Amino acid sequence: KLARAIPACPPSAQRSAIPSCPSRMLMDVAFIRKGGVSLSAWPFLPATMTVLVFFQCISSASASSMRALRNSAVILPSPGSTNDLAIFPDAEEQAGSKLFLIMSSPMKKKVSYTMMGSSLSEKGRVRPLIDSGLSAPYGIAYDSDRSVLYVTDLGHKHIARYQIKVLACAAASKGEKRDQRCPREDPPQYMPIVDGLPVLIAVDVSSKWITTDSSGSVYYTEDHSVNRIDSVVIDRLVDEELKASELQQMSQQELEADAAVDKALNKPASSQVQLSIIATLYADGGDPNVAVPAGIAVDGDRLFWTNSADGHSKGSVAEGLTLPKASTAVQTNAVVSNTDSAYGIVKTFDSIIFSDASHNVFRVAEGGHNLTTLSDEFDFPRGLAWDGDGTVFVADQGADAVFSLPAGHTHNKVSAKRTLVVEFIQPFGLAVVRGSDPIFDSLHSGVLPRGTGLLIRWATAAMVTWWAAADIK
Repeated sequence: KLARAIPACPPSAQRSAIPSCPSRMLMDVAFIRKGGVSLSAWPFLPATMTVLVFFQCISSASASSMRALRNSAVILPSPGSTNDLAIFPDAEEQAGSKLFLIMSSPMKKKVSYTMMGSSLSEKGRVRPLIDSGLSAPYGIAYDSDRSVLYVTDLGHKHIARYQIKVLACAAASKGEKRDQRCPREDPPQYMPIVDGLPVLIAVDVSSKWITTDSSGSVYYTEDHSVNRIDSVVIDRLVDEELKASELQQMSQQELEADAAVDKALNKPASSQVQLSIIATLYADGGDPNVAVPAGIAVDGDRLFWTNSADGHSKGSVAEGLTLPKASTAVQTNAVVSNTDSAYGIVKTFDSIIFSDASHNVFRVAEGGHNLTTLSDEFDFPRGLAWDGDGTVFVADQGADAVFSLPAGHTHNKVSAKRTLVVEFIQPFGLAVVRGSDPIFDSLHSGVLPRGTGLLIRWATAAMVTWWAAADIK
């Protein structure tokens, strides 16, 4: 029965329910049935596979995958039933609701959003998120674990941090409470808003590109450098222990020299200087793969950026470490050098997707192999965003629109078909808020305490193990 359960589940539902689960393990379970293995000869095999599947998932699960697992449902038929075991996400997630695409427009001086996969009335509808106080918003980055949006404002020459929350406005269900701040006429189902005043985390910077990592640290590029603001520094700025104007910009060499002095004086490793700096990780002139860095992306301890000039010689896409050591001789390398000017970039599970100056969006596997053109239909593709599954969004400044593309392989070098997502005046930066992000957790008032659902599902998993073994016997 376990072997029959997983093939019956749609692949998209499997990914939504347990995104960190290796798909190969699920395929192996399906192979047991299709390969003709007699489960009656192996009475504990279904129980073993159940334990393996769930414990493999928990061992590699991130915070977001744990939330997705908590929201999944396990339907257990009674012994002797002809119904298969079904493992699937709840109906709301399966419908693809609660997904925001956030977009910046330097020309319109605003950051807006559109809600996707919710209702037909929201399709193509753009609503403002930040429509005041901006001069030229370019790069945006969403920190999903902290529900924070970062915006680089080239006009004001600063980077601002906005706390975001979501209101349930229409068709509230499952214990979600409607907020009084929702518009009375034509309310959206869910509406993101800025919660409180923005916090400046950097001033006197000319940046168009930004990203963030799981620790809450921020990375951004300027004309000739790649920079990092540590999460500890950002926390101090948010707590008003420090002002952005007080931050010092230091190179990696200067930081290591300062740390060496602290060590010699028996000072703590994190001195006052270390807690009030912006670190320049890589810079033109000191690193062979830095020219004019543009788009930036992070994956674990690895940092990727595009070069908008000299890409053929220094790398269209380059790679380094998020915490480099100045004492290490070679710290960066060119991933691919197929175009002289590259701009937007995203890192998916196993590949890098990036745009060039004119019409193309490329995909390259990790290590620089299997370079393919995903699409050559764009006018001026700039910012990119990945939905965490199989879709990448492209901001096309020249077409005044955002499009989507499949993020996987293309065959025979034939471009994938792009799909119009929404029309928006000169979009530049993109960010995605997913339905599994913590920002939605506050909407649920449920009668059970938080975490109870997860406990119930793990108890159900134990019951599945017992039932599978007993039923086969």
